[in-house]
Amino acid sequence: MAISSVIVMGVIMAGWASNSKWSLLGAMRSAAQIVSYEIPIGLGILSVVMLAQTLNMQEIVKGQDGIANWLIFRTPFTFIAFFVFFISSIAEVNRTPFDLPEAESELVAGFHTEYSGMRFALFFIAEYANMFAVSAIASTLFLGGWHGIVTRRDVARSRHSWLGLLGVVIKTLFLVFVMMWIRWTLPRLRVDQLMNLCWKYFIPISFFNILGVGIWGLIFPKDSRLSIIISIAAIILGLIFTFGVLGKSLSKGPKPPPSSAERRVSATT
Repeated sequence: MAISSVIVMGVIMAGWASNSKWSLLGAMRSAAQIVSYEIPIGLGILSVVMLAQTLNMQEIVKGQDGIANWLIFRTPFTFIAFFVFFISSIAEVNRTPFDLPEAESELVAGFHTEYSGMRFALFFIAEYANMFAVSAIASTLFLGGWHGIVTRRDVARSRHSWLGLLGVVIKTLFLVFVMMWIRWTLPRLRVDQLMNLCWKYFIPISFFNILGVGIWGLIFPKDSRLSIIISIAAIILGLIFTFGVLGKSLSKGPKPPPSSAERRVSATT
């Protein structure tokens, strides 16, 4: 988290050094966005730490042996925390639909307006490196890390260690692919929508997840099979309910335009 936060310093220095009002405004807006979305990311990691009861990433991975033991499936709250963490990571690395720093329709091109050539390339090399880093952290914390291809027994016997590395890279690249996929799918948000999503939705949801993980840990003992079964059942029911609500809202279709008689009545009123 500390390493990913260093990006804020580079963004502010780049906007300030440009000696341009547009670049400076873009840098300030970028810094506000990155700092804001670090809060739900940290709270999402805290819910994982509470469940794993350790800050050691090796120990967090060792507790996820088997797909059913991945922390994303361990409780319904960590399932929600994964999506909050991943969406907040997209916002932190300035990817669409959160690419407000590059909103050329509003502030020319944000903090990198005055940069071209290799200087421009350095900014985006850092952006793609940060995408890989946050995706690797997400796959380690929520998706079992090197589990899935190799088992804990193989690692203890120092066998197939390269397969574990391959598993982490495949999961990480899949999350990077999802970030690129979203870029070509969703339109850019406005800056007020961006901040509302963070402060009014993600942060309260993250606090709710922390409370839920704490209560879940009191009710169910660690590594309880009943806990995993109930969690997966709750996740499936939640997904069915969510897609049912979305399908019902989409099936209504757009509201038809008013008829000429209705327009005359409304104009008279």
